[in-house]
Amino acid sequence: MNTINKNFTEILTISSLTKVFRHLFLINYMTVVYKNAQATLNRLKTLSMKKIVLLFLIILSTEGVFSQTSFKIKASVDNTYGTKAYLLSYYGYKNQVIDTAISIDNKNYIFNLPKNSEQGIYKILFSSGYFIDIIFTQKNISFKADLLKLHETIEFKNSDDNTLYYKTTKIINSFDSQIWKISYSKLDSLEKLNRINKLEQKKYLELNTIIKNNKNKLFTKYILAQQIPKNNKANTNKKKFLKKHFFDNIDFSDSRLIRSPIIALKIRAYFYEFYKNTNTQQYKKAVNMLMTKAAVNKKMNDFVLNEIFELFEKNENIEILDWLLKKYSFNKQCAIEINSKEKQNVIKHIKNNAIGSIAQDFQLMSLSSSLITLSEVEAEYILLFFWRTKCTHCIRMIDKLKKIYSKYNPMGLKVIAISLDFNKDEWESIVSKYSLNWINVSDLFGLKSPLIKKYNIKFTPKIYLLNHEKKILAKPTNSKETESMLKKYYKK
Repeated sequence: MNTINKNFTEILTISSLTKVFRHLFLINYMTVVYKNAQATLNRLKTLSMKKIVLLFLIILSTEGVFSQTSFKIKASVDNTYGTKAYLLSYYGYKNQVIDTAISIDNKNYIFNLPKNSEQGIYKILFSSGYFIDIIFTQKNISFKADLLKLHETIEFKNSDDNTLYYKTTKIINSFDSQIWKISYSKLDSLEKLNRINKLEQKKYLELNTIIKNNKNKLFTKYILAQQIPKNNKANTNKKKFLKKHFFDNIDFSDSRLIRSPIIALKIRAYFYEFYKNTNTQQYKKAVNMLMTKAAVNKKMNDFVLNEIFELFEKNENIEILDWLLKKYSFNKQCAIEINSKEKQNVIKHIKNNAIGSIAQDFQLMSLSSSLITLSEVEAEYILLFFWRTKCTHCIRMIDKLKKIYSKYNPMGLKVIAISLDFNKDEWESIVSKYSLNWINVSDLFGLKSPLIKKYNIKFTPKIYLLNHEKKILAKPTNSKETESMLKKYYKK
């Protein structure tokens, strides 16, 4: 799905913890284009240079250090296939643009960081979609690399954290590659197990040596946080062990880890593996355990609390959200965090859009310049389809929804397609190109449309199925669910 919030990460569905962690946390994702990096690039491509410069000035001015740039990252990178590159900071799995660099030779880039930039993991995103993660410890960084052969070529000058980080990641990848090959070999199961266990043990010993020799370095904390806790008791149930010890390798006292994606990803992995479709009391127990761990550091405490809130917000679990607000204190100490009052508004919008509620009324202009009021639209069933012209998932869904509309429109179905765009020509072009004969409306406020909060839209496309009374019957997530719901209601 195309995200509206900055880099809404993909929810983890875990069938095998070992496989997921091997490929999510241990692989070299500096050379893999995963969804939030591509989403960031797509957003940046839609901005004009004027807007990019303006965005950069706003970021600097809000930090109060417009003329006090203190740190530089100099990158000499082959095979970038573009003149432009972006420096982004992490806050959990979210990214924020810090600087934009233009290269005249498609190779050499210089990024500036404000004086008060926090230590953490930063991302250099290239026009090709590839990116490199950098460990920033409030020191200047200089490196060279070939983007297509990153681990074989990357070389840092006067940066122990980055040098050791890439060396360690290379070791991990080497072991995991061998384990992967054995896993899919034709060896018998016992031999596979023996060989894999030997490699895992060898990897563990090598990593342990590096970690012991560099205990307080940021790269060590980051690498260690990615590792699955080791179970030395052969008879212990693996899932039961991990449920208890999942976060053992994370140093919650080190707030630098907030500026990386690892904790946010592991929180999601934890709940979706061990607490999927569980009861409220079990959710509360898991939340309390996490908050106890995070309580050792105020910044970490606020960060983890916000991550948990966003997770249950996405699932629209009102009971847990209400409980979180009553039990824990939300503080606005970071620009990305939101306070208790804003959290209450989030819950209010979720409640207003719950199944069984009457859809909130709106009045929008159609392409034919006529005002369309939801409460005045007469139909047996109505699909509200929130979309954007720049959202590739929306465009793909349009074709499928057209087939559904053709089938059910003669039976009384109407589609109101609400464009969350600000450019009327682009909106009109897509409507014309795909011959969208349903009701097309927009306020042309783009992502600043009041409807985004009003209808609790965190991503596009977003669909609401309403009955003739405008009561919300369902919120299907794809065309298959949409048609299934319509079949169900038309049979009644």
